[in-house]
Amino acid sequence: MFLLLAACQAQPETAVGDQIPVRPAADFVGDAVCATCHESEAASYAAHGMANSFYPMSPDRVVETFDSPVVRHEASDFFYRAFREGDRFYQEEYRLEADGSRSHELIREVTHVVGSAQAARTYVSERNGRFDELPLTWYSQESRWDFSPGYREANLRFDRKLTSRCMACHTNAPPVLDGTDQVFEATPLAISCERCHGGGDLHVQARRAVPEPAGDTDPTIFNPDHVELDLRMDVCQQCHLNGAIVVYRDGSDPYSFRPGDRLVDHQLLFEPAHETGLAVISHADRLKQSACYLETLDSPSPLECTTCHNPHADFRTAGNDFFNATCRPCHVGVAQEVPDFARADHVETSDCASCHMQKRQVENAPHSSFTDHFIRASIPADEVESAETVEEPLVLEPVYGEAEPGELAWAYLSYGYARGARDVVDRGLILAERELPWFRAAGNSNAAFTLAKSLLWSGRPQDAVEFFRLAVAADTSDAERLLGLSRALDDLGEQEEANVYYNKAHQSSPRSMNVLKDFANFLIRTNREDGAVRLYSRAVAEDPGDAAAANGLAAALSRLGRVEEALQAAESAVANDPDYVDGMTNVGLLRARLGDLDGALEVLRPAALLGRDTGNLSPILNLGLVSLEAGEHEESIRMLGLMVASNPEQPDMRVLLARAMMAKGDSISALAQINAALNANPGHPAATEIKNLIESR
Repeated sequence: MFLLLAACQAQPETAVGDQIPVRPAADFVGDAVCATCHESEAASYAAHGMANSFYPMSPDRVVETFDSPVVRHEASDFFYRAFREGDRFYQEEYRLEADGSRSHELIREVTHVVGSAQAARTYVSERNGRFDELPLTWYSQESRWDFSPGYREANLRFDRKLTSRCMACHTNAPPVLDGTDQVFEATPLAISCERCHGGGDLHVQARRAVPEPAGDTDPTIFNPDHVELDLRMDVCQQCHLNGAIVVYRDGSDPYSFRPGDRLVDHQLLFEPAHETGLAVISHADRLKQSACYLETLDSPSPLECTTCHNPHADFRTAGNDFFNATCRPCHVGVAQEVPDFARADHVETSDCASCHMQKRQVENAPHSSFTDHFIRASIPADEVESAETVEEPLVLEPVYGEAEPGELAWAYLSYGYARGARDVVDRGLILAERELPWFRAAGNSNAAFTLAKSLLWSGRPQDAVEFFRLAVAADTSDAERLLGLSRALDDLGEQEEANVYYNKAHQSSPRSMNVLKDFANFLIRTNREDGAVRLYSRAVAEDPGDAAAANGLAAALSRLGRVEEALQAAESAVANDPDYVDGMTNVGLLRARLGDLDGALEVLRPAALLGRDTGNLSPILNLGLVSLEAGEHEESIRMLGLMVASNPEQPDMRVLLARAMMAKGDSISALAQINAALNANPGHPAATEIKNLIESR
């Protein structure tokens, strides 16, 4: 690597010291207020990618080609298309039958856009204040439609919620409305001035009273120019630092960081060890591996993000020379230092970045290339192209600094729990059991909560209760903690106490979908169907696309004898998710209760096929029963035979199969099933009755 860093030109030193408050505590005022005094910065920032990170979809901002081609998701057999009707935009999902007819159709309106279109635009649908990512993305660099990142691997359809972690870095991060899960007090907007300068309320008040500050600097607003490099970098690193898992310290969350804070005081970031690839948001960690960064740390003007990127102005149309001009002052005479064969590529007009900061593709952002901010002479030919490729077994290490053993255990638990990776959770539990005093310590309740969830998921509710109680004691208003304790107590059969905490969770967050659905399910299981109907109805109103909520409502209504209403709710669930086995099963049973046996069989047959593939036996059993009632004896015998094969020691299934065989007129086969049932349970009443009936003939 040829770096002539001694030639770095000196620039004015930044003012660093205690004379300026690092983080004045102030409320946010919004960009419009900032623009009243900072007109030029506001005007130039309006074209910046950060100022276009999240915004309403509108005709004047269309860059895509509508209508899109149809894109098929082969694994799920769903087809997708983006289209426009007048000034409104939509994405639709449908499924085709062999004759070309549509058997399912679902349409969601595009209400917002994520992304400035430098690489891509992903689309969002807002409903009741909740934001769902949509399956199709416009990839600007290739001018094509395709699945949004991650969708080809796992099709979440219209149910990929934008989490707080997503919104914190793509929006101005308005506060979440009390009593909700991810419903905001105000409609989110793009990244704002105050994401880098902190709240502007004190500054606005002070400058309206006295236009100019008394000294050279203004203590009422955070200015990155006036703090040390680490704090300046943290402003950028709050969103441009890659990690496989992030965990938040007590008192912190994705929205808590303010410019002037130390990022490490809010969060811990971990990544797989020995990772060398490139991820979409790896700008800061890649830059910090560069000799250009490391060798200038002690200089008056170290290399940092703002050396090349003016946060107040768009750089996308500046051209390559804009960036190359930043390299040249430090690399004077480089042509004389490189081998002869490379000198022609190291002249005044050379494009430095094209070789030393190459644009590369990554797996987690298809059809797009991103600048690798690891500045170096060349990229090794065998370097991994994506940060998604990790060693087996997974080994996590902190992105910055060193982690305590308890923090490392917490990272494994978080990583495994979020991804449903049982082996990673098991490793985390082994590590955590060596550090239980750390998890029990004051100030570590977020870690205790993660441990509790992992223990419960691993089938250890008794152990989980201790850590749920610790988490709840640290924050008695956190609905998710209260809900977790409720679930653990419920699993232990402590239904009276579980009911207390379910109620507390609901009081704390009456619009939380998790709370509404879990509490309602608990009420059904404890024979309080009226309460379950109220909660499930609220959940359906909150999120009409939630198939599980609609199906839960169907179950509660059915138990109250409100069969027609129950059928309507179950059919709504299946309309939202045509592969929802439990919903399909309920539709079949409810149609059968209303006397529509043909309609019941129509939906139970595909449900049974899906159930067989996923290990859900309920539709197979119910298809066997309904087909028996409908006189479809062969089908009934096949389905009930599958049930017997799945659990040969279960006498009830053998009795049902015997009834189907008798209905067909095969008493000999029926008697064989009855004898097997009586061998398993000699006193089985129904088996005894059928045996006596057969032998009396």
